[in-house]
Amino acid sequence: MSSLSLSTVVAGDASIDWFQITTGSKQSKVEAGEQVLNWQTYPHTRQWIKPGGALLLARFLSASTRNAVLSYSLDSLHRVPPDRVIRSFIQLGAFPYSQAKGDRNKKIYRVYAYNGYDGPKAGSISPLHLNTDDADADLVVLDDSGNGFNNDESAWPAAVKEERSPAIIYKMSWPFAKGKLWEHVVARQNRQLVAVVGVNDLRLGGVHISRRLSWERTVRDFIWQFEHHSSLASLRQCAFLVVRFGVEGAILVSNRDQQREIFLFYDPELGEDDFGHFYPGSMLGIGTLFTATLAMYIDELGTEAVCRGVRRGLLSARELWKCGFGADPDRIDYDYSLPAYSFEENDSIEQILVSSMESKSVSAPVEIPENWSFLDDLAKGGLEQAAAYFVKYGHDPALDRVPMARYRNLRAIDRTEIESYKSIHNLIQEYLDSPKNNKPLAIAVFGSPGSGKSFGVTEVAESVAPGTLEKMEFNLSQFNATDDLISAFHRIRDVSLTGSIPLVFFDEFDSDFNGKLGWLKYFLAPIQDGAFRERETIHPLGKAIFVFAGGTCHTFEGFSNCEQKESDDRSNNQKSFKEVKGPDFVSRLRGFVNIKGPNPVDDDDAFFIIRRALLLRHLLTSKAKHLVAADKTLAIDTGVLRALLRVPVYKHGVRSIVALIEMSMLADRACYEPAALPSRSQMELHVDAEAFYNLVLRDALLSSQIEKIAEALHEKYRRDQKDRKPADDPAMQPWEQLDEKLRESNRAAARDIPAKLEALGYDFEATKGDVKPVSFSDEELERLAKMEHERWNRERIAAGWKPGPRDPERKRSPYLVSWERLTDDVKKWDREAVQGIPRAMADAGFHIYKK
Repeated sequence: MSSLSLSTVVAGDASIDWFQITTGSKQSKVEAGEQVLNWQTYPHTRQWIKPGGALLLARFLSASTRNAVLSYSLDSLHRVPPDRVIRSFIQLGAFPYSQAKGDRNKKIYRVYAYNGYDGPKAGSISPLHLNTDDADADLVVLDDSGNGFNNDESAWPAAVKEERSPAIIYKMSWPFAKGKLWEHVVARQNRQLVAVVGVNDLRLGGVHISRRLSWERTVRDFIWQFEHHSSLASLRQCAFLVVRFGVEGAILVSNRDQQREIFLFYDPELGEDDFGHFYPGSMLGIGTLFTATLAMYIDELGTEAVCRGVRRGLLSARELWKCGFGADPDRIDYDYSLPAYSFEENDSIEQILVSSMESKSVSAPVEIPENWSFLDDLAKGGLEQAAAYFVKYGHDPALDRVPMARYRNLRAIDRTEIESYKSIHNLIQEYLDSPKNNKPLAIAVFGSPGSGKSFGVTEVAESVAPGTLEKMEFNLSQFNATDDLISAFHRIRDVSLTGSIPLVFFDEFDSDFNGKLGWLKYFLAPIQDGAFRERETIHPLGKAIFVFAGGTCHTFEGFSNCEQKESDDRSNNQKSFKEVKGPDFVSRLRGFVNIKGPNPVDDDDAFFIIRRALLLRHLLTSKAKHLVAADKTLAIDTGVLRALLRVPVYKHGVRSIVALIEMSMLADRACYEPAALPSRSQMELHVDAEAFYNLVLRDALLSSQIEKIAEALHEKYRRDQKDRKPADDPAMQPWEQLDEKLRESNRAAARDIPAKLEALGYDFEATKGDVKPVSFSDEELERLAKMEHERWNRERIAAGWKPGPRDPERKRSPYLVSWERLTDDVKKWDREAVQGIPRAMADAGFHIYKK
């Protein structure tokens, strides 16, 4: 818990918020013989008056600290006229606490509608003046909502007017970075200035930042706009700029300590605007509470303190949204103590340093690759370890920090797939919310056979409108004439007339019909006009979603002939594409998805193993439920798991994974072990059987020497820690006297060596005679150390440990964090541990070599 220790002044635009609840009439609840008055037969309306704007900000801070917070003093808010303080009017409603099954009957009051403002009938409003002020205040918190305060110097705090050097938190709305006050603090006090603004206010000002696609895209858009957009010029001069994305995330730009750093704070489980899907309704005061909480954590104006305040601000704002105004309609109010709450056990906010640059170079553009992804950092920590842990336990400490899109049973972690799926989700949502749009929505999906095209789009669509869609499928490669398509249109129309919305898959729409891509022209009018012609009769189709699934083309780019490199061939292909009405067809599409599936799409696709892990976890837990323990751990042999993840190609995509599981003899087994696998000849139908079994048996080869390798790693640890830990420390005992849990930890480190070597492009083989240990470069050792820390994290989390101050009894460790958040002293332990791998493997008879 933090406690604001600075002398603080709060000033800015104030408002008085009038909340209203309308409930049912008494007549519907009257009992026999009970007398009911006339007014009771009408809907009941109740009103509450609460502080808003700077008044609310001061109230949050005052309730969370013992120190005095100097601000305005207004008695009897209901008597304050609107020509002195503007009024806002908000309609509240009773919403389910959350969409979780057990919470839907628990009602919480949140905002149902914003009904506008009331202010002076003519002219501008005169800002409030501080009742008490402090020219020597350590912290000034300003709430500038663009309602006059920023242009009235007489209302400014003395610490700002007299150009002292307090820390200043400047919360702004649209129009942002405007007015005399802003110009004053930027020109004279910018090195002590923390600017806070919501991303939607930036968007209103013409700053183009994508919405609801991916956090990676959001970061890239923001950085480009931050460096180039003229309206952000003054914001670039602040010591800190905080851009808030609702309650889901934030971007922090720090210009302190001789460098510019850009941090992203995000929730891997949520994208922008997703929180409200789980907690219906909306809330007033989110930005105000965020700012108050940020102020609580700024005892000194440094990057670490501001980062801590941003994290806590997001968590406080979420708690406000969850709790709303309470469940009692007779006691509507905020929880004013939220800024001081502790969220150690429920901190779901991740933090990543996106860019860092010395101050002398801040004029140079920040280079973020177009295809940058959170998975790039995960790759440095070991993809195979993360994939294997996820399949076995259903989560992974490293993967848990990577944003993942979830649509019913669909999981997507690849950035390009996430952005495509979210685009499709947004399109379908907008289409279904537009009752007057009765023309089909047309989207396309591409991928290799068995990549899961139909499954992916179906899960996304059903997540938007569960129970309202009726899936239909037509394979155009099996149609022999246009009459077959007319018949399909009739069936679609029949479903639409029942009130359901057809979700129609036209498989292999790119197949030949009287020539290449011959079906395209027959869809132009139905999509454009929402009707189809049968001889002389025009039939309306009604509302429908058309999904065109590629059969011969595996990507949208391949379909539209954009992958040709030779100019002549490309020119000819584009001409041919135009002749078959390809551009006309593409112009009618509203979106597309390229689905990568479980196989590598090219030699540079390192993330296929993560896509496989998501599929394998879903398929194994649904088709072999008896192998899943009560704690959701999957019983599977390490070698079998590695083979399922690492086999070069599944010949028929997802269908081959399903077939391999169904062909295995799992019915009466307690574990998916090598003996359960199908014969090599049967397996050859779906994978390279020799490659698969080699992966299984390699693990068995290493297993025979695990004890020896584990003991060698432990002895290296004892030597490294000799001068750091006492001799009676449980971890410093000889192997024979070591606690069994600690011995198993060393065995786990030994079993993890093949995955570490694979990540660095190495392999190993058993050999006779003396083996010379391999030498790793400093860069390779650093990657190995990071992977070892992630392995240790997984081991501790599986054992029930959680982050926190060191307390072995309660299973708390301060080191249970990402590699980037460790101190160098702690990182050194992992570096020393992996330095022992070459000698341990060599002494066990294994030669490590570069592949």
